[in-house]
Amino acid sequence: MAKSGDDKMQRCDYRSKAPIPAIAKHLEDWKRMVKWEEDSIAMTQVDLRVEENGFFVHYVAGEEGNVIDIAQIVDIRTDRAPKDPKVIEHFKTMCDGDEDIQERCFTIVTAESFTLQGYYNFFVNTKNDCPRFVNDLFALTHHFINTNLSQMDFVRKTYTRLKCSTKVDKHISIKEIVRAIAKDEKKKVMEALRSAGLKPQDKKNDTIEKSKFTFEAFYKFYNVLLGTRTDIEKVFGEIKESKRNYLTLDQMVEFLNKYQRDPRLNEILFPFHSPDGTKKLIKTYEKDKNKSKIGQLTLEGFHNYLMSADCLPTNILNLGLYQRESEKL
Repeated sequence: MAKSGDDKMQRCDYRSKAPIPAIAKHLEDWKRMVKWEEDSIAMTQVDLRVEENGFFVHYVAGEEGNVIDIAQIVDIRTDRAPKDPKVIEHFKTMCDGDEDIQERCFTIVTAESFTLQGYYNFFVNTKNDCPRFVNDLFALTHHFINTNLSQMDFVRKTYTRLKCSTKVDKHISIKEIVRAIAKDEKKKVMEALRSAGLKPQDKKNDTIEKSKFTFEAFYKFYNVLLGTRTDIEKVFGEIKESKRNYLTLDQMVEFLNKYQRDPRLNEILFPFHSPDGTKKLIKTYEKDKNKSKIGQLTLEGFHNYLMSADCLPTNILNLGLYQRESEKL
């Protein structure tokens, strides 16, 4: 969920803009489970939850954190049980009487592509937790919003994946950052981390304190890594048409109506952007409070707006309608 502070600018809370189910409170609470493998005696005790943004199922085994991308979940099955007799006997000792172990087992099926599928099998320690957890988790999958995030939300998703790579009380491994971002460009990634103030604790310890690994710091690292966005600077320069380093309210209104709005749209159903509505956009995405109060938007604020959910090519609310044959063309 979007929070106050540094989260205000970085993440437009798309859950408030689209009819997507809210994350059930119990999904965010850690649950003790046993992860088991198909046709194997391997069993691992894990703590599992859905992280607060709703991007991943996050589970921790020992010191290692792992994630399952909710956008890639295609099915959650409850009719599967381990085949190995030793695993079955172990699970029976955790059940009550003649209870069927299938009532406590579920399998998350993912598909990165048509041919690449993954199966994650879990045994729930508490019987009543299984159906509720599965039903509420499945409600978050198969939703158009999972694959139609804004650019800013995809940056946040990468940040969340990195934070979930370790236990809550542990530090972030720089090796994990390099591997996730650009494993063939280690030197470039390290320089960007230093420029963003994300330095290792010391030369021997190749980690970053989790308290310093905020989204604001990661977003700065992301921008340093990308380098100068000449395309955005060019558009920004063409709009402001002066040596000033900001857009005025009138210039932003003109940009929204002249360059972003489709002129073929009906003016009654899709009215032009007004100064009042544009002021709200500026206050949302401009970090400099002094400038946002007087309706001025800097290059950084303009960049934030272009990456936001308010700048998606298609209105989020329309994505759930386009396949409904009962709706008007």
